[in-house]
Amino acid sequence: MKAVLVHSSAKAIEKDWSNQYAGLDAAVKKEFETVADFDQRVAKVFFIKALTWPGIIAGVTEAAAAAGTGGTVVVASGHGGAGGDPSLGIINWDATDSDVARGWEAEKDMNKGLFWDEVTMQYIDPRPATSTDKTRKAEDERKISENPNNKLARGRLDAFDGLTKIAAVLKANGIARLSFTVCTAGKAKVFMNRMAGHLGCEVACYNEPTAVFDDGTLGFRPGKARLILDSDSGPEKDPLTPSTNRSRARCIAPNLDSSLIAFVGKPAKPATP
Repeated sequence: MKAVLVHSSAKAIEKDWSNQYAGLDAAVKKEFETVADFDQRVAKVFFIKALTWPGIIAGVTEAAAAAGTGGTVVVASGHGGAGGDPSLGIINWDATDSDVARGWEAEKDMNKGLFWDEVTMQYIDPRPATSTDKTRKAEDERKISENPNNKLARGRLDAFDGLTKIAAVLKANGIARLSFTVCTAGKAKVFMNRMAGHLGCEVACYNEPTAVFDDGTLGFRPGKARLILDSDSGPEKDPLTPSTNRSRARCIAPNLDSSLIAFVGKPAKPATP
């Protein structure tokens, strides 16, 4: 089964799309009942109720339990990004934070610290034998022991702990894929594969910016939410022109299995401490 997860603090339009995806909008379900796989979707929207790691983990836990063995959890809010190197990526779980220029080198860049980036994915990679600390995680644990108020070290540890606990939840429920509808993280293929390795399941994300909008702006009455590639924003193109901006986008996301627009990270064994 496929279960959709959205933040309680997400934009109303993202909540609307999640509702439509789950088949809870009667008009949309009737319109696409022969097209969308509603029989493979959990008829409920799951929420991240608190912007904390425990809140995020609780939301994932509910969605994963509903999706079950071989299922997919679709995260329909938050933010993503990618750098110029395929190892440089970010998944920002904070739906209220539109900035993906987050990092672990300064407190102002850390913000709430509710993100996974390349540091998180390489956190337990072995360092050279000559290094003082065997891993970045070991370094942060030492820093915390020396100064319990070190916010950056604590933030990195909490982010990795969140990754580890979510991995355990996905494994316990036999989840096959964690999908993100956020922007561009799929461009960072190495980052995505490392995340899949830690989580023990496929991780899918678009390699382009995405957008959710009310198609009432296109003259549809009543307007409904659509999830599309941002490059297809604006008026609908000629029906013969490939585009994600079609009425089916009310409940069918752009194809995450298309290598033209997305990337699916495959699980591989992560490094051990």
